Amino acid sequence: MGQAMLVAYPREEDGSWKKLFAAIEKEQGLRLALFGESPRLRAFLRSEAVAFHDEGAEAPSNFEKDQLYLAEMTPEEASKLVNDVPAGHMILFVNEQSVQAGVYTITSLRGVVTKVTLPLLNDLATNPQTRKTFADIIQQHLNNHPQSP
Repeated sequence: MGQAMLVAYPREEDGSWKKLFAAIEKEQGLRLALFGESPRLRAFLRSEAVAFHDEGAEAPSNFEKDQLYLAEMTPEEASKLVNDVPAGHMILFVNEQSVQAGVYTITSLRGVVTKVTLPLLNDLATNPQTRKTFADIIQQHLNNHPQSP
């Protein structure tokens, strides 16, 4: 006989995303900022009443060390940022078919960039497992610190 496995995720508390980003700001001094087109990220964060600074469609010319940047971007746009890691913390969601789906983190003396090639944003608003993975990626990213000389 075959087996079926059921995975149940606990219901998220109302405001849990708002609390997560408020804790990140309080404990690590990082304010949330978005840039790039990023329509799914903006929609999700707004639906969860999470405050963020909107940098607009273009990457900022100067990255602030006290910001946690999130962005959806093309592989070409991401390559520019990954090749010259800017100051601070950045999580890039990239639809890149040329690499295995995963989470890649690069640390430098100046900052940390995490490049996510998993298709998480497609169902972030509705899938509890995707939401947990999104939160885990944020937490893992924050555990990486710029390397000391």
